[in-house]
Amino acid sequence: MEAAAPLSAYEMFAAIFSYPQDDYQYTVGQFTEFHELSAKVSDRLMNFSQSIGQINPQTLEEIFTSTFDMNPDCCLELGWHLFGENYGRGEFLVKMRKLLRSHNLTESTELPDHLSHCMRLLGNLDGEYAATFIKTYFQPAIEKMKSGLPENNIYAPALTALDEFISEKYPMKKEVE
Repeated sequence: MEAAAPLSAYEMFAAIFSYPQDDYQYTVGQFTEFHELSAKVSDRLMNFSQSIGQINPQTLEEIFTSTFDMNPDCCLELGWHLFGENYGRGEFLVKMRKLLRSHNLTESTELPDHLSHCMRLLGNLDGEYAATFIKTYFQPAIEKMKSGLPENNIYAPALTALDEFISEKYPMKKEVE
């Protein structure tokens, strides 16, 4: 039997921001010593892992749902944060679906602009296009999500870790005034 390929950090974050399955807590615990992560990001994920390890799976599902599905200020669909109900969101969904297909990434039951899809896509984009995608879509949406997520929410360290991971991988140049 062939061993499964190791997950990339992008796939890892996609799993963290997907609806918790039966092995969610175990899976997240495996990410805390991930080789692609800085010590700072790894520490945040360790805190997140320890926090969710204390919660029964049904309660964790309820927390996930109330945090991301019932709270429009922190929903996991990036297009919602960027465009709301405007026509631009539909265009963004079409663009995301095309990008996912062009990189042979299958969609789950989530919309194409779901954070889990965006993370898998980022792991497949080349440096220049990834940087443009992050600056144009990803970072503005994540900033809105972070502002809509209370600091004491169990998912706050995971969202901060994701933001820090992306910032470390793709440092944005400061514009000169």
